[in-house]
Amino acid sequence: MTKTILIAIDSATWDLIEPLIDEGELPTFSDLIKNGVRSSLKSLRGFKSPALWMSIATGKMPEKTGVIYFSNIFLDSKEFSFRKNLTSNLLINWPLRLGKKLSDLNYPSNHTLFLKKLYIYSMVKYGKVLEKFKLGGNYLITSDLLQEKPIWEILSDEKISCAVIGWLVTWPAYKINGILVSERALESVKIAEETSEKFKIFGEGQSTYPSSIFDEISKYVLSPSLISREEMSRFFINLNGNDLEDIRKKTFDKNNQLQFFSQLYRTDVFSINSGIHIKNKYAPDFLAVYLPGLDGVQHFFWRYHDSEKFHFIEASKEEILKFSNTIKNYYKFLDQQIAKLIDGESNVIIVSDHGMDAIPRMNYDVSSIRSGQHEDSPDGIFIIKGKNIKKNVRITNAHILDIAPTLLYWLGKPICEDMDGKILTEVFEEDFLRSNPVQKKRYPKRKQTEGSDYSKEEEDKIKERLNALGYLD
Repeated sequence: MTKTILIAIDSATWDLIEPLIDEGELPTFSDLIKNGVRSSLKSLRGFKSPALWMSIATGKMPEKTGVIYFSNIFLDSKEFSFRKNLTSNLLINWPLRLGKKLSDLNYPSNHTLFLKKLYIYSMVKYGKVLEKFKLGGNYLITSDLLQEKPIWEILSDEKISCAVIGWLVTWPAYKINGILVSERALESVKIAEETSEKFKIFGEGQSTYPSSIFDEISKYVLSPSLISREEMSRFFINLNGNDLEDIRKKTFDKNNQLQFFSQLYRTDVFSINSGIHIKNKYAPDFLAVYLPGLDGVQHFFWRYHDSEKFHFIEASKEEILKFSNTIKNYYKFLDQQIAKLIDGESNVIIVSDHGMDAIPRMNYDVSSIRSGQHEDSPDGIFIIKGKNIKKNVRITNAHILDIAPTLLYWLGKPICEDMDGKILTEVFEEDFLRSNPVQKKRYPKRKQTEGSDYSKEEEDKIKERLNALGYLD
């Protein structure tokens, strides 16, 4: 079987990739496009990253997967040994149900979009009331709450070896036919202060499957103190001593862009190097690697990338110069890293859950360091290249729900009967389509397991970072 790699780049946008390709700055992206098929990728308006990435992995809408937001609301009384997930309770999610009646959640009307936001808002507020009275609250989403099988579970059932690195909603890690490195391992990189020992503290437990993989990949945790000036000069112009000190700090300040950059950069380095290690040592048939760094980099540095749209913000010429090319340089960094990851492999898919653009002045929060947004879900990217794929072709109708069924079909497996996405038949050569009629199958539902929660310390740190990104309502 031909090896297949799925690379998930959070918030990648053609608006930046295309000009950089034209300038000859992204040779890996350029080669994939010339030898494959590209498209913009429609997203699901109003949903946040966990819901979007799990819809990409399953081909199903969030209300089917059970992943609606960063957290679920629980009624939880330790005194009475009672715990109940209220996220899908009619009293909580009636706005989502009503919105579905008004229009398709896939392509929501403004009324449906408002009701979806109302659902999230009310869930968060009710959760805070429960938390106040020590009766539960909003708990970060975990894989225990996932109701549908992502593609790597389906492929595992079909005896195809898989490896997954850092995909959202994969903690606690669970058994697949291969290797699973959960997002908790990535979170522990962000939390890690200086050494891999801190990584072990926050990553202990079910961070990977099998557990032995944890020790193998811990060596790829980059300590902030080891980040060199030369490394950072790839991203920033005229980096001074204080800037480098911020990047190397053990403590974390949510209002410091450079400290955020350090976390994002180290996370992507960890994911890419772990992916290369697992690919070379274990040779899985299917490898999925999630790279979250670009999303945060664009959130924080968009005001310098597109400074004319932020003329109302005071910034020195030195500051604008220092950060003006940070986002473009991060795309170039990813291009180089992706080349290492896909080296020797023929089947490659690259996707993003949405794009990114500037926060309008009317919505800009001067107390925040956030200047890039994706609230209206601008289109993401889709690239597919490999065996039986057309070359140098552009299509226009791809949707994030189409990724899973297209992958299953490409790998010669039946698609799930109730997937909401479609097979992107336009990407395949005609001979392949004629020789491979579409097969459908009703795969069994995912088995539900006992609830696992993040520790209070971990949850607080993760929520602090999500708040700074503007993700928690």
